[in-house]
Amino acid sequence: MLSRLSREKKFLFFGGVVFLVLVGILTSRCEGASQKAVKEKSPVKTVEPSIQEDSVEIPTESDKNQARGVVDKFIPLYTTYQIEKMGDMVKEIQPFVTEQFYKNEASNIGLVRPTAEMIGFQFSKMEKPIMGTDGEEITWANRVTVELINVDKKKTAVDYSYIIRLKKKKGEWRISEVNFHEYHDE
Repeated sequence: MLSRLSREKKFLFFGGVVFLVLVGILTSRCEGASQKAVKEKSPVKTVEPSIQEDSVEIPTESDKNQARGVVDKFIPLYTTYQIEKMGDMVKEIQPFVTEQFYKNEASNIGLVRPTAEMIGFQFSKMEKPIMGTDGEEITWANRVTVELINVDKKKTAVDYSYIIRLKKKKGEWRISEVNFHEYHDE
């Protein structure tokens, strides 16, 4: 019985050794294959970030005041015009907007057509704006009242919600985007 147990122990021991050798061989092959794959890939270049790229200039209260001054001048010009002379309005807003915004507005002039009833718009008033920052940009939001002028010169007051984005270009705040829709109390 001892010789039998001894033989079984020897067989188990030998089987265990063979198993460990196989595991060792497979493991080393896998590591070698992964190292080879890493070596075959193109080398990764590390680039030191420049201070300019990483620095985001968060607008200050002074920046917000300057941006508000730009919008305060812009809104009356942007919301007062005769449809037939819309090109005049686009020229008047140019000092307050980015080059791309100006180009977009200028290209849209031909798309606006007078209707049989409406001939123009006139700025009436705006409330105190809500201003916030988004990275390096300033967002201006406000309710603006505009009078619609019909062919009989009758005026109808309509409130609009405006959201305007401003960017700093060459040290000056400029309007880069204008979104508006008719205001509803709901």
